[in-house]
Amino acid sequence: MKTTTLRTTANPRRSTLVHLADAAELGRGAQPEYATELPGNTANPRRTILMQAPAPYEPQPYASATR
Repeated sequence: MKTTTLRTTANPRRSTLVHLADAAELGRGAQPEYATELPGNTANPRRTILMQAPAPYEPQPYASATR
């Protein structure tokens, strides 16, 4: 007889913390900053054109979990 364990989360790496009341206080941790200077050449210069640096990441506030 083979028994299987029940899993409550399909993919725990993709689970969110929205259901927690204090999830907004956790934050996202340290995010890497982009360089202010663009590189002189890239891995494939024929396909890559860097005109300006990408905008820094700004996380969106969590939506409220109340319904």
